[in-house]
Amino acid sequence: MNSGNAITTSREKGKNMKPKWTKGDWSTFIGHTTKTVSICIGKDANGRTPCIVDWPGFDNCGLPFSQIVSNAVLMTHSPKLYAEMERYLPILEKLEANPKLWETLTAGTGISTLDGYKNAMSLARNEITPNS
Repeated sequence: MNSGNAITTSREKGKNMKPKWTKGDWSTFIGHTTKTVSICIGKDANGRTPCIVDWPGFDNCGLPFSQIVSNAVLMTHSPKLYAEMERYLPILEKLEANPKLWETLTAGTGISTLDGYKNAMSLARNEITPNS
């Protein structure tokens, strides 16, 4: 049931490429009094928590602070989300390879192939750009 324009994953290419982002677990620090948001990773050798994204004093982007916090929390959990997508991909590929079962499971969802799923993963790996 593949439409022919699916993104070829690094696994399919025979390369064992891993995403280039900073390894999780990440955490979110929210300074409600100072209106700061930081996305941080583990602890370094000195026991400090290095930040990979830091918004001190805020950047006047016009969004409510609660929305910025929600965006930061989503970003914080993106490595876990990607890992789960990667974990489910082989199962979904097996389902898609069985046209009758795939059709039954996707009926009424607007999903006809795994192309969108694979495209989202490629975007996360920075292999393609949006709308490419």
